Amino acid sequence: MAKTIDLLSWLKERFYTESEVDNLLSGKSDTGHTHGDIYYTESEVDTLLNGKAEANHNHDDRYYTESEVDTFLNGKSSINHTHGGDDVLFGSEGSQTTLTSKLTTIESDISALQTADWDIRIVQTLPAEGEAGALYFVPNEDTGDNQYDEYIWDATSERFEKLGQRNIDLSDYVQKDDVAISLSNAGILSISVE
Repeated sequence: MAKTIDLLSWLKERFYTESEVDNLLSGKSDTGHTHGDIYYTESEVDTLLNGKAEANHNHDDRYYTESEVDTFLNGKSSINHTHGGDDVLFGSEGSQTTLTSKLTTIESDISALQTADWDIRIVQTLPAEGEAGALYFVPNEDTGDNQYDEYIWDATSERFEKLGQRNIDLSDYVQKDDVAISLSNAGILSISVE
């Protein structure tokens, strides 16, 4: 007995129609296509990987661990901490003093200098040893309002102490207004200047 087949079904199972071929081709690239700058070339990838650490690398002792950093920071002040007047310390460890104490000492020293009954001595050169209570004026090369350098004798260290300088360059110093603004804006300290 002869077998009958549906020729149209048989052809459809084995061959694409023109529209099916067009549809399949619409999602494919031309054989001469390039990817341009869409993808890295092998050479570019090699260059990018050069100098990168291996996946199994470690930093051994070149860096602090999180635990070591935590240990260092333990007991340290917060970045937002503040100092109120009397707890600001000056000087080296073991000989520190507070801001209030330092200001009191300076005010006392200035007051003593202002109220002292000075024995004014104009000399060409300083003597080998001075006398307490004497203010020594030594001429300098200035021709303006400051023609003398002033010295007092420091009996404790047995030497002369020069009072001030003739020319003080304050160009690199911060001005009072700048300091007050900077410190105030940072929330560190409030300064009032009379």
